[in-house]
Amino acid sequence: MGGEEPLRQLEAALAAPLHAYLFTGTPGGDKRAVARTFAAELLAAAAAEETPEAAERHRRRALAGVHPDAVLVEPEGRALLAADATSIITEAARRPLEAARKVIVCDRFGTATPEVAASLLKTIEEPPPATIIVLLADDVPPSHGTVASRCVTVRFPAPSAEEMRDWLVASGVPAGPARQAARAVAGDPERARDLIAGGNLAERLEAWWSVPERLDGTGARAAAAVAELRALIDSVAAESQPKAADPADPADRAEGQRRDRRRRRARDAELRFGFAVLAERYRRDLTGAAGGAGSSPAVAAQAAEAIDRLRSATAALVRNPDEKLLLQNLLLHLPRRGT
Repeated sequence: MGGEEPLRQLEAALAAPLHAYLFTGTPGGDKRAVARTFAAELLAAAAAEETPEAAERHRRRALAGVHPDAVLVEPEGRALLAADATSIITEAARRPLEAARKVIVCDRFGTATPEVAASLLKTIEEPPPATIIVLLADDVPPSHGTVASRCVTVRFPAPSAEEMRDWLVASGVPAGPARQAARAVAGDPERARDLIAGGNLAERLEAWWSVPERLDGTGARAAAAVAELRALIDSVAAESQPKAADPADPADRAEGQRRDRRRRRARDAELRFGFAVLAERYRRDLTGAAGGAGSSPAVAAQAAEAIDRLRSATAALVRNPDEKLLLQNLLLHLPRRGT
């Protein structure tokens, strides 16, 4: 999914790579997977003059995530912080340990504040000759434009809803839920994978879709619905719960941190999925799709307001809000109508 042109562009870059790349577009894991492969091939290409065995060794270790010169900087929370930027700057200044070059991949560059993004400018502009930096972003805010302009941009087009539906069906999701889920994930392959990994997709779709019928404008009903939804989110994220890490074991501690990030991503992914399902529900009111005719002005106004609130709630996730309060505030202000 996502097209072959970006892959051809990166394959051509291996012969004479530039200092910085920016992968934008298709959200989620596809860019990370491509960046990991790109880093592995860059390290292998630099070792190709040694022996084929040396090139393969660098490639294999980079793909396995254990090569010291293939560095992934991944925010622990919902945004790229100043500490992450400092890590990139510090790592870029160090010489490669084993390979002829070093590749630093920075995930979720688009979530950085303007100040954090700006702090990377000098390093992106003029990294050491042996360092290549790859930034990943679903989209690039206007405030990050100066940094982005110093990179070669590689755009990954999102799959269509039909492609996502077909992929979900091929993965074992029934046609009906697959059609609904394809619209909800908005061309995001990683969210689609999370939906499948979470299990009970049809149940989860129904739980979010039926929220408007369970609301009556009171705090009690909203709180009850929030409790049900959070229990559902808990079950989806359960397999990503971190094990107890041994503080004295750096490898165990690092693995615990990675699992904790996966757990948070799983919760965020389910919230984004749920908000998208609800938006689709209210969009039916806005367009009158359910009855085949245009909706009344009052109903259309309510639906438009609900969609705006859902859009705002989705945008708020990057600020690491209290999940319970976010859901309670949202459900208290959503209209009961949704049929």
